[in-house]
Amino acid sequence: MNPPNDPPAQTSSLGSPRLWLLVAMGALALSNWTGGRCGAGLKINQNSSCSLVASRYIAFMTTNQLPNVTITQIIRNDVGIYVDATCGKISAFVFITDYEVRVICQNASNKVWRGAGRAFQTAAEAVAAYKKLQMKAIILAVDALNA
Repeated sequence: MNPPNDPPAQTSSLGSPRLWLLVAMGALALSNWTGGRCGAGLKINQNSSCSLVASRYIAFMTTNQLPNVTITQIIRNDVGIYVDATCGKISAFVFITDYEVRVICQNASNKVWRGAGRAFQTAAEAVAAYKKLQMKAIILAVDALNA
């Protein structure tokens, strides 16, 4: 059995990126419009990611899959989850707490030592902020691990 901080490399392939964005942004808009209530009494915590609400509905989608994400390191503690992941030539360090999602892209054009990355309130906002499909896949894979 592997220790919890050093799992073997895993791959994650989630549903259609367009569907992810559409459902996540729709859940966010519905949550804001209904004051945090979404559907039949389902309460959305404003500090958590709304894309988690949608993940159960689209888990069975297999067409137009996101690129495979390789998780190289996972650290869980009282503060949150810290994940080092790679997708194609792009690697990123993503950590999710109760208060924020922070993404540090480590590709050649944005070295890790240039700063502490970008902070977002939810994973849906983080996904919407990046153009590259690989970065979106990394953020969604880490968000799924945090569920």
